[in-house]
Amino acid sequence: MDSNFRRSVIGRHWLILVAISLAILTSCRSAAQHRLQATIDSFNSTCPFRMTEDIWIDSLHYDRVGQEVIYCCTYAGLPYVDRSNADMMETLESYTALESQRSFKSMNSNPSGKETLQLIRQAGAKLVFAYRLSDGSELTRHPFEIEKATFDVE
Repeated sequence: MDSNFRRSVIGRHWLILVAISLAILTSCRSAAQHRLQATIDSFNSTCPFRMTEDIWIDSLHYDRVGQEVIYCCTYAGLPYVDRSNADMMETLESYTALESQRSFKSMNSNPSGKETLQLIRQAGAKLVFAYRLSDGSELTRHPFEIEKATFDVE
């Protein structure tokens, strides 16, 4: 058998194998994205609801382009924020970061939340808690890397 012919046959098989592998990976991610969107739609039917005394979760949004699952939260405790006041902004940043961490930990400690986190990871997305004021202006965003989550109940 001619060596050029063998290389061409092996090359074609390799190309077919790569194409099939990519199709399978794309299919798995697409299925995870579909299940994630269904979970988000179900979650949104319960919104808005109170997360803390001052914070409401308004909705959950899946940005496929930016690969983010965003918890859209309203900080209703403050009608106005002086953004030039560094102390106030630092306090709000710390408070919302702490509440985001608590929510993430809560999700990671119950079956429904763990399933959602796993779907986010399988879809290749990031989890973000985005806070805005009652007037709709964005206050802060806190992303979490799902790849680093353990998914173990503590």
